[in-house]
Order: sequence, then C-alpha cells, then structure tokens
Amino acid sequence: MRVPGASTYSLANSLRTTLLNTQAKLEQAQVEAVTGQASDPAEKLGATVHRYRYLMRQSERLDGISTANALTETRLKVSQATLGSFASTTQNLSAEAYIEGIGAVTSSGMKGYLNQLTALANTSENGVHIFAGINTDVTPIPEYETSQLAADVEAAFVARFGFGTTDPAASTVSAADMTDFLENDALPLFTGPGFSGLSQATDQAISSRILPNELAPTSVGTNEKAFRLAFAAAGLGATFLALNIDEGVGDAVRAFVHRTAADASSETALLQGKVGLMEERLTNAQDRLSQQSSLMREFANEMVAVDPYEAATKLTDLIQQLETSYTLTGRVQSLSLLKYI
Repeated sequence: MRVPGASTYSLANSLRTTLLNTQAKLEQAQVEAVTGQASDPAEKLGATVHRYRYLMRQSERLDGISTANALTETRLKVSQATLGSFASTTQNLSAEAYIEGIGAVTSSGMKGYLNQLTALANTSENGVHIFAGINTDVTPIPEYETSQLAADVEAAFVARFGFGTTDPAASTVSAADMTDFLENDALPLFTGPGFSGLSQATDQAISSRILPNELAPTSVGTNEKAFRLAFAAAGLGATFLALNIDEGVGDAVRAFVHRTAADASSETALLQGKVGLMEERLTNAQDRLSQQSSLMREFANEMVAVDPYEAATKLTDLIQQLETSYTLTGRVQSLSLLKYI
C-alpha cells in the first residue's frame, strides 16, 4: 500500500496551478504565432479596442453585401442567357412568318413558338422567376389561350366586325381589314394596359443594395416592350391563322407576325444591353466592396499585430516551462515518507 506524503500536498497543488496557467498561456501563444495577431484584442488594445471592433464589423458587413451581390450576378447572367434565347426565337419566328404560299407557317407552328416564348419568360433560378419583377414567386406568363388578354382580343374582334372568330362570317374579312384590325385594335392590347391580362409580373424591378449607400435595379420583367411584341406576334398569329380564311388574309396575318416579331427581336437586343449595364454596375460595386473590406480588415489586423519573432520566442519558452512543470509535478507526486522509513 502506497502512503502519500502529507507534507508535499501544498507543493503539488501549487505546481498543478502553475501547469494550468502555463497551458492557457501556451494556447494563446500558439494562436499569436500562427496568426500573427494578439489572441485577446481587448487585452492588447485596452480602451481603443472599440475601433478594432468597428473596423471588423464594417468589413463583415461589406462581405455580406458582396455575398448577396454574387447571387444577383448569377441571376443576371441567367437573365442575359435567356434573353439571348428569346431573341433567337423571335428572329426565327419573324423569318418563318416571312414565307408565303407552300411552306408558310401555320397556326400550329405559331403555337409552337408561343410555347417556346412562354417557357423562356417563365425561367426561374433557385426558385425565383427572373422576369416576374418583385413577384418572384409568381409565374409571370400563364397560358395565353386561356388568358384574359386572349378574351379581350376576341371581344375587340367582335366589336370591330360584329361576329366572333369562330363564326363562319369570319372568312369574309378582307386582308386589308385584318391588317388594320391587328395593327390598330389587337396590338394596342399587348402594348398598353391590357397586357396585364396576360403578364403577372410587376412593373417594379427588383432593387438590390449593391453598396452600403447605393440601391440599384437588378432585374427586367415581362412587361418590357420586347415581351409584349413577342407575345403579340405569336399569340395573334396562332389565333388568326387558325380561322377559316383565304390565302391572302393568311399572308396578311403572317406579314404582321413578321414585322412584329422583328421589332420584338430588336427590343430584346436593347433589353440585353440594359441587363449588361446592370452587370457592369454590379461588377464595379463588387470591386469596390472587395477593396474597402480588405482595407478595413488590414487596418484592424495592424492594430492587433504581434512581432512574429517575439511570438515564436514566447511560444518556445512556454513549451519549455510546460515540460519542466510536467517533470516537477511528476517528481513531487511520487514523493513518499515510505522511502525514508
């Protein structure tokens, strides 16, 4: 049976306390040696520590804005790519509508283009409809054929000719009258307030804080002229080429589609330029945020910087002290009166 020496208790307890203190200092020294910064900014800076904390908070705030901007950049890139596809679709629609006689586009072909345009307008990124304005959770363009706008076009046709599009009398409409109706009665429904009968997007664009004191619009929506003209071309083409009309009237409808789709393509190019300016503005903001955040963090780090040579020397000394403490503690704990009896 081992009998511990009562006379060594105080000495052993004192060594344990010293050991714990040395371990705590060693952890701090390791942090300072690795990071080159004080492990406890408040201890180093004293009353001026609030300046350090202010700089760090501002740097973190700028980093947060930069992170949000990165998501906005992704959304704008998707918008730009989708608008490119939208422009190609309207160009193809315009070119195909230019063909007359054999091989001319039919109502079925127009519906195909209408479906393509609808799918592009309803593009989403991470669950956000990119062309819906601030109504990002709403599908901006529902099915045209069942929309209020399609019903308004039908009502305008009845008001103009006195019969509906499904009435056999629709075959008596002349090419000149059809062109006049499309240009002066139907098209204004798409370019004016009546387009709300189809588009569920808001006129208000998404506004993003791209800099601490700067808000900027960062979206375009289906209420833009490019979308209005594109859906007028495809929607009206699909509707009126389905009527029982002669070839001359059909060519008049296709001529309208050709012109309107070409205008939509031109407007889409302008819209791409608008998005491009948003992207450029956002890129410039990201550069400024990066510079400002880095500068603030650099100032803050300089305030709590430690001499690397001094930190390494301190770490070495503490390691030696810790090893010595372990040795002494072990020896003291092994002391026993039995060795001297």
